[in-house]
Amino acid sequence: MAKWNKSSRIRGALRQIFRMSPQRKAVLMDARVEFVEYNKDGSQAKRNAVWYECAECDELFKPTDIEVDHVQGLPPSPGSKYAAPTQTWDELIQKLFYSEMQCLCKGCHRTKTYGSKDA
Repeated sequence: MAKWNKSSRIRGALRQIFRMSPQRKAVLMDARVEFVEYNKDGSQAKRNAVWYECAECDELFKPTDIEVDHVQGLPPSPGSKYAAPTQTWDELIQKLFYSEMQCLCKGCHRTKTYGSKDA
């Protein structure tokens, strides 16, 4: 049986909560662009096409190709080997939900996070 890791469980729960947070939704709404879409027969589709503008490259992307990024990276989770001994969950939660965020395409997010689009 796998060992239960409290830190990874808390981190996973925070990720789920963040995905549904009003702060994340507000960032997505700011980057949202709608276009009138037409069917093959020329009639207007029932729904508009929704795309999102990347804050870095200013190109438009489908919802599956966009990610919400924290402008200043998040600190390591408390208890991890990279975290400062004084790092608390409260500090991480504060930065997770209330720091400046932006929409980035997957390529720009990868470049910002890892330094290369090939990573």
